[in-house]
Amino acid sequence: MDDAALRRALEAVSADLATTPAEALDLPVPACPGWSTTRLLDHVARVQRWSAGAVATPLGEDAPPAPRRPEGTDPRAFLTESTAALLAALDEIDPTTPVATFRGEGTARFWLRRQAHEVVVHATDARDAQGLPAPTVEPEVAVDGVDEAFEVFLPWGFDATAFAPSGQTVHLHATDADGEWLLRFPADGPVEVERAHAKGDVAARGPAIDLLLLLWGRRRPADLEVFGDAELLDRLQAATSW
Repeated sequence: MDDAALRRALEAVSADLATTPAEALDLPVPACPGWSTTRLLDHVARVQRWSAGAVATPLGEDAPPAPRRPEGTDPRAFLTESTAALLAALDEIDPTTPVATFRGEGTARFWLRRQAHEVVVHATDARDAQGLPAPTVEPEVAVDGVDEAFEVFLPWGFDATAFAPSGQTVHLHATDADGEWLLRFPADGPVEVERAHAKGDVAARGPAIDLLLLLWGRRRPADLEVFGDAELLDRLQAATSW
């Protein structure tokens, strides 16, 4: 995935989130029970500040704690400052530089990728609260978000008990970019993911952003074009509540 495209998404979608209207700041966020839009913005801002610290901290040292928004500060302004801090930290380091991540040692590129997809999901949350469509991102960025979900989160976040694997297969097909995946769920062993065009017990087709949001529980199977055993998609969502 092109780093420049990820950076564009991180910057543009963060800016979109920071333009949330004042009258929407107290709205409840359906995807995050108990959260208002203000709390959502505060969460994104703190995660970006923490990620900036992780990028700037030499491997082996502890990153500084992320500061909380000062009382009385507009959450949108605090988010804008946090995004600027993260982008500055990423711009000042070679993306291949080893840094700490929540998955162990990685590179600075890990945080560029993670924060680009993090803000896409949470900007969708804020827009859903207002009855608006998901933010616009390049389809290839959303495809990379699906890849990241499978590479980073699926290995440790899959609940086999909830899914009850017995050899089922799920096919996901992006209709606006080059992105197809076949997931196999063996009775014993980890989930297998193949980037391929293949027939599954169920297939879900749609724009890449909707496939990404499906994996993060922000869209339902009914929001996509589904062929086959649709219940498998419900079980997949229940087993990947990241």
